[in-house]
Amino acid sequence: TQNSFPDYGFFKIFITPLTIPKTRKKFKILKVVTAYFQFIIIVFATMSAAMQKYESNN
Repeated sequence: TQNSFPDYGFFKIFITPLTIPKTRKKFKILKVVTAYFQFIIIVFATMSAAMQKYESNN
């Protein structure tokens, strides 16, 4: 859901230039960085969810 990521509008500022073909080459590094941060967010969210599950079991 969008509620779990309240700063999505903030990420949209970075993602929007990637959709423009003219600046796509320029933002290739940014695209990699964005994908890297998305990966970190997913890992962090998965870890925090796993930790909550682990704590509730104990």
